[in-house]
Amino acid sequence: MLNVIIATGAEYTQQEQAFSFVPQSCANTWQANSRLPNGAPCGVAGLAEGACCADGFQCRVSGPRLMQAAPAACLPATSLQVPPALDRVALRAPLANASSPGGSSGSGFTAQERFSPNPTEHPAAHAPAGGAGGSAEQLEGTVAGGRFTRIKFQPPPAIARAADGRLLTAEGKEVRIRAVNWFGFNNGQTMVDGLYAGNFTQVGDFATIVYRLQLLGFNGVRLPFRFADLNLPPKTLWVKPCSADSTAQVKGNLSNPTAPYGAIDYAARSLPPQRALPQPSAADSGLCNAYLPNNASDPAGTLDRFLWVIQYLVGSGFYVIIDYHAAALSADAVVCAKVARFRDNWVALFRSIVSLGSVWRNQLAGRLFLELLNEPDILGFRWETSSSIVVNGVRRTFPKLQRLYLQTMLALRAVSPLALFAVEGTGQATMPGVAYGNGFTVDPVLVARYNLSNPSGFLAALTGQHRDTLLPRTVIAPHVYGPNVTGWQPPNCADCSACATCGPALYKMLDASFGYLAGPGFRASPAAAPVRLTVLPTEFGSSLLEAGDVAWLTDFTRWANNAGASRGGHRTLHSWAWWAWNANAVSPPTGLVGDDWLAVQWAKINILTVQRDPPNPYAAGDPGGWGLRPWFL
Repeated sequence: MLNVIIATGAEYTQQEQAFSFVPQSCANTWQANSRLPNGAPCGVAGLAEGACCADGFQCRVSGPRLMQAAPAACLPATSLQVPPALDRVALRAPLANASSPGGSSGSGFTAQERFSPNPTEHPAAHAPAGGAGGSAEQLEGTVAGGRFTRIKFQPPPAIARAADGRLLTAEGKEVRIRAVNWFGFNNGQTMVDGLYAGNFTQVGDFATIVYRLQLLGFNGVRLPFRFADLNLPPKTLWVKPCSADSTAQVKGNLSNPTAPYGAIDYAARSLPPQRALPQPSAADSGLCNAYLPNNASDPAGTLDRFLWVIQYLVGSGFYVIIDYHAAALSADAVVCAKVARFRDNWVALFRSIVSLGSVWRNQLAGRLFLELLNEPDILGFRWETSSSIVVNGVRRTFPKLQRLYLQTMLALRAVSPLALFAVEGTGQATMPGVAYGNGFTVDPVLVARYNLSNPSGFLAALTGQHRDTLLPRTVIAPHVYGPNVTGWQPPNCADCSACATCGPALYKMLDASFGYLAGPGFRASPAAAPVRLTVLPTEFGSSLLEAGDVAWLTDFTRWANNAGASRGGHRTLHSWAWWAWNANAVSPPTGLVGDDWLAVQWAKINILTVQRDPPNPYAAGDPGGWGLRPWFL
């Protein structure tokens, strides 16, 4: 789904405006260590926005700008779902030697239209080599500009290939990715989102939040980004005074109080150690995020920070999916309108990653997926034909998606054959129950009935001409959502069966849209042998606030596990990414933390968790869950 884009630029809708934070000469910028309830004032209410509170901290509005009547009050940072300030999205001109893999740009666009980061002009600082993948090694040095005195890398096992519906290591062991989306490099933040939420490490310190994800059982993070955002100067406000939460506080926050887990003796259990250092930075310096690359004057500063975040996550045992999260904005429309331009941006970014040398070879390769384009439906892409839509008053024409994908994948493979790809579908949201990003149906009856865009050409090329090169490095990455997101609910259709959001109708839709790829496989022709592909849904989620969405997620979970009446013969979906960690993953709120970015939404974690003990939230006999294993199991 398209997350709420938060910025003050003219391209963003009024509904997506941010809170604003007016700089003043107050003694302090943040309400230190505040644990007040959402919206509780920290000083005298009614102050003007930007005024200084009695404690020396700044006042900020308690509602978005579009709510002109919202009262001003000295609110704690934990009350905000959006950052206190966001710059206008500004696009950068290209640097001199940005070119295509062939040596000339071939893209026919002007300097003002070029958004490619250029690692040749602004090389990221190289991290020290990390040794063999999967091992722990103590190191001294820097990681892409961040300053550490002691670094420990524990990358997960490298993925060697996608084969027969599974992700496999070189030794043939299956890899199962349980990931969460964490956006921020796509909405002007220049960092993962939420670090503004408080001045204590569990919500304000990146390394501590990564530790929280580790303890909850996740081993993957999907990082949405936009090329335009990688060219923004990095925001420096994430380095701030904060207090270090104790181990007891972290444990208390991550102890599940719901049945049956509430009966666990958490006091008798110890938290496993953090996989990567630094430990919470405030323990030594009283600052959160002091280790981040933080040079606002460096034109490549956000790119350096993005590379640093990737390295830190992989070093912490996480697989990483970087996702070009294009929106219906002119910047992304310009990038996507020409194959060469789209390809060159991806190649420039990937070169900056591969240029890390031994860090790429020993630590990142096999742990990093390149998800080429988020929900191509947003820009009107079709698989087999060009298309055009109006974006901000300008009609843009977009190429065939299969051409965009294949040319870009081949160019990226030329940079490094170790690249891993994730590809989403398009052009099939007219079929009941189907979300943007889920568009792999090839059934000719369904294609004709719902006027679907047909991915057969792309799948035939992937499993035929590119079977030995691209296919083993590619996962199918559909997005799967319930009626709250897709709109497939009354009055748009009669009931959940007609909407294909529950029961047998949902199972049939899932089988037809992408399940067959992980089951019997794709046949390029009636005489061709079927080829089974690997499926990794990179977005699914639910607010669990409405019965229809709960029913959808329950039945989708059954189908993913091949359980009960949903049994369809496809590979169990062992790898996935939930949307999202973010508290500001709204409309509907699917985030795994509450508005304060601290309170874990245990009902959602329980859905994802291995169901070891009764009562099972699903029908008797169903395995339930998505394989997540928090620290207490």
